[in-house]
Amino acid sequence: DYININSNKEVTSSLIDKLRISEDHRQLLHMGVDPIAIIRTIYLKIFKNIHQGASTIEQQLIRTITKRYEKTIRRKIREQILAILIRNASTPDDICRCYISCCYYGYSTYGVDKLLIKYPDLCEYSIVARIKYPFRKNLDLRTEKKYRQRSLYLNQLYEDNFK
Repeated sequence: DYININSNKEVTSSLIDKLRISEDHRQLLHMGVDPIAIIRTIYLKIFKNIHQGASTIEQQLIRTITKRYEKTIRRKIREQILAILIRNASTPDDICRCYISCCYYGYSTYGVDKLLIKYPDLCEYSIVARIKYPFRKNLDLRTEKKYRQRSLYLNQLYEDNFK
């Protein structure tokens, strides 16, 4: 579960599995856009006034690469089209590797290599937890608690699905 940056900069298949569990558990079932997540999000917004995301790992990769974060339908449609194109041109594992290698982990930290320079002893669950909760310039106890809780939750999901 630990990645030693000095001996192994490669993104492992178990880290990819943990990313999928955390960010897009249906990644292997869709082609870049998750219609189930979109329907769920629309339902929750209309009937319960709950905002929830429906972005796939492919869409998150597109957003990270393009650095387009505006909250518009146009951006989402562009992301969805590009996500489908990327998925058709690449494998799900390669998309995950690319995303882990460039995603935002917090204050001026993009990519797992940079994250592990700052925090060399992180387990894979903690690496993935930091995608959901990027850190600020100064870490505080509340943020650390979020990481621990998210890591434990992901550990349980992983155990339930892969063991």
